[in-house]
Amino acid sequence: MTNHAPPQKTPKSLLLLSVLTITILAVGWVTYFLINFDLNDYRQQIGKNLSSLLSLPVKVGDIHYNLNGTNLALHVADLQIGGKDTAVQVDARASCSTCNG
Repeated sequence: MTNHAPPQKTPKSLLLLSVLTITILAVGWVTYFLINFDLNDYRQQIGKNLSSLLSLPVKVGDIHYNLNGTNLALHVADLQIGGKDTAVQVDARASCSTCNG
C-alpha cells in the first residue's frame, strides 16, 4: 500500500485563491450594500444641501435608483425648487410632460 501525499500548493495558486476570495467577498458586500441602501433615509439632508446651494427652498419627494445595464439611473419624485413667493419656481411634475414614473 502506497501513501500519496497531497500535492503542495504553490505560492502562485495561493495568491490566485486569495485574490479570488477577496473578489468574491467584495462583490458580495457591494451587492448587499446596493440592495439595502435607501436614498430616502437621506432625503431631508439632500433637500437641505440643495436649498443651501441654490438659496431657494427645495422639497424632495421619493428618491430611488436602479441599474440599467451598466448605467445608474436616479429617480426623484415630487422635486420642487422655489416657493410661491420666489421669482423662480420649478415643479418637476408640472415641467416634465414626458416623464414616466
